[in-house]
Amino acid sequence: MFSSIWQALVEHPAFIAMLTIPPVTAFVTWAHVWMALEMLFHPIKFWGIRVKNMPFGLQGLGWQGIVPAKAGKISGVIVDQALSKLGSIDEFFQAMNPEEMADFVTASVDSHLESLIDEIMLEKYYALWSHLPYAVKRRIYAHVHAQLPSIMKALVLDLTYHVEELVDMRQMIVRRMENDRKLMVEMFLRVGKKEINFIWKISAVIGFGFGIIQMGVFYFVPQHWTVPFFAGIWGH
Repeated sequence: MFSSIWQALVEHPAFIAMLTIPPVTAFVTWAHVWMALEMLFHPIKFWGIRVKNMPFGLQGLGWQGIVPAKAGKISGVIVDQALSKLGSIDEFFQAMNPEEMADFVTASVDSHLESLIDEIMLEKYYALWSHLPYAVKRRIYAHVHAQLPSIMKALVLDLTYHVEELVDMRQMIVRRMENDRKLMVEMFLRVGKKEINFIWKISAVIGFGFGIIQMGVFYFVPQHWTVPFFAGIWGH
């Protein structure tokens, strides 16, 4: 069967031209996918001539990678999806033990408390603190040491139950991604590296298969317009 098909192809007047179709479509498909992937992530910053009031949100005559251009919107969607599935930041804080957190923070601050007091007082009241007798300073240190646990406990409890009023996690991440669009691109490339490489490599095989189909079409319809026509369909 295959030998008869091959013999029929060999006897076709445009046999040599037909043989070039699969490798050409393989290369074109590979190059097309490679360019599409590159344009998805690069360039990080807009490259071209900026023009105001462009339609469809375009920045001008040029290009910016889709991922870096939409870094804020993409990061916002990611945060919304993550928080809806995993829980809000308020729920994370409440799941922790506030009293243990307060004890940990107190122990950390307490070991450096006297140097912190000195630093603050010298900055705000240098003349008073530098001339104050050490015995008085010792009493101030002792008083603050005694009050620190209750102050820290109240602070941590207040932070735990009102953290979303103080920290907008979504806005913080979106602003970070917009200020460092390269970080968003690196994140996508690191997570989807295997899949992206697979798409890039398999595109040549797919293009070669399309080329064989185009050979068959050209054999039965020997019109040159069929090649670019079907190439446009495959590319679309």
